[in-house]
Amino acid sequence: MRANRQTITQCFDEFRRGGGVTSLLRFFCMVIRQGRVLELLHGLYSFIRFRPSPLVEREVSFVADDIRRVAQDLIDSHRRNRIGIHVLFREDLVARYGDRYAIDRIPEDFKMCRRQSIVEQDGYLILGEYGDASGRLAVVTQEDCTIEDYYNRIKGLRHIHLIHPTGVRGLFYVTTGDSVKRLDIWELTDDGTLQFRGCQEKRLAGYTDCVRLNGCVFFGSDFSSRPNFLKELNAARHFLPARAFKTYVASLDVVQDRYILICSKNVTRHDLGGWFLTIFDTERREFIACHSIPEVIGAFQINAPAISPELPADSTAEAISA
Repeated sequence: MRANRQTITQCFDEFRRGGGVTSLLRFFCMVIRQGRVLELLHGLYSFIRFRPSPLVEREVSFVADDIRRVAQDLIDSHRRNRIGIHVLFREDLVARYGDRYAIDRIPEDFKMCRRQSIVEQDGYLILGEYGDASGRLAVVTQEDCTIEDYYNRIKGLRHIHLIHPTGVRGLFYVTTGDSVKRLDIWELTDDGTLQFRGCQEKRLAGYTDCVRLNGCVFFGSDFSSRPNFLKELNAARHFLPARAFKTYVASLDVVQDRYILICSKNVTRHDLGGWFLTIFDTERREFIACHSIPEVIGAFQINAPAISPELPADSTAEAISA
């Protein structure tokens, strides 16, 4: 991993804070070098064309336990490992799956994966690598591990964001980032091999989480400091409310078979104040709550020790942030 690498978002923030023409030129050079011109144009178009969804606030005590659970998990992850929230490192994989799968057979340089890119099925553990310019797929059994490096042969593809069952046995959605944001379909065959079955969306589809609810499939978008949304497969986009409009979706949780609890983050902030919890009602197709984590802590009396907003100087957040 490359440490202390300035990201595109950080470079633009530097320009906004008075960094001058040099910062702006560096920003455009990074956009071109990383092949993200289309994404930049899409972001500008989204700012012009779309507005945050209205917030139809409703009382949410009926999902209080779920809010506490998601918020507490985020807080605990932040406290243990602020550079890896929603990420499992190799040692985490060993602790969680080592008694059932041959995690030690995974290549040594396969360092981490997102929680959303882990699937267990029929005695197989499928992992999507969340590396820096490495997005391999691993199929792990009790005895062995096989690696599929299809995505490492695609220029500009940085890592795997998501692996999620489609609902059809053996078929999975796979999404990628960052310059190459695809939504693909893969199949785990009966002999335990992965086979590419096609590309569902070729561009701007690096979704970070997915849930299936009442016959609909919802994806969360991944655009740093730009408009973000819930996307129904082959259907509408529901842009996040104003407070969370420019925060990327980190995770989705289904609550009571009706609501989606959206955890999203402002990529320019590394303290808990940069995180938001938003609730989407799938029956009415409307957002009914949107609060920052500090507000949730106060409202739901969650135990959250004070955490410094600063990250370590050698943080790999610089290497994996969009």
